[in-house]
Amino acid sequence: LRASIGGVSLLFHRHGASVRVRPELLRSFFLLQIPLSGEAYIKADRQDVYCNSKQGIMISPTLGVDMCFGSGCEQLLVRIERTELERQLEGQLGHGLGTPLQFVPAVPLDAPGLHDILALLRLITASLMDAHGMCSSPFTRKNMVSLLLSGLLTCLDHNYRGELDGNVPMPGPGYLGKAQE
Repeated sequence: LRASIGGVSLLFHRHGASVRVRPELLRSFFLLQIPLSGEAYIKADRQDVYCNSKQGIMISPTLGVDMCFGSGCEQLLVRIERTELERQLEGQLGHGLGTPLQFVPAVPLDAPGLHDILALLRLITASLMDAHGMCSSPFTRKNMVSLLLSGLLTCLDHNYRGELDGNVPMPGPGYLGKAQE
């Protein structure tokens, strides 16, 4: 199964035999790999990541990778266009990026917020497979992509996380904002 929505592509992929993959730098996209079964050992620059049902990996465009997939390794691949994710981050920060966005490669699937990301990916996948689902609307597709990108930036660790966390205003009562004006 392969489906695209905005700057995001979803692909269910299965390796029948053990395989080693050493791609060139991704350059134009981020790649989130969520294991569904089996395991993989991935070296992202100097970090070794063991991927299984408890841990995935987010590969940033600037990281060299060496991937060894075990036989029967099945995973959901989420390809996110670099320009889309960086534009989303710039919008949330309110300014341009001084350095490229780079995620911490290891993604513990039980980390806070990851349950929501996985649920959203299931919803998007189901909707894309239903001709009359929410993703049949261009407006809804655009908002679902924006929600996914914001969720990834909010829930995964990356080099802008501290700054992003500091720019999240706490919601208050509407009358308080009017009084401050």
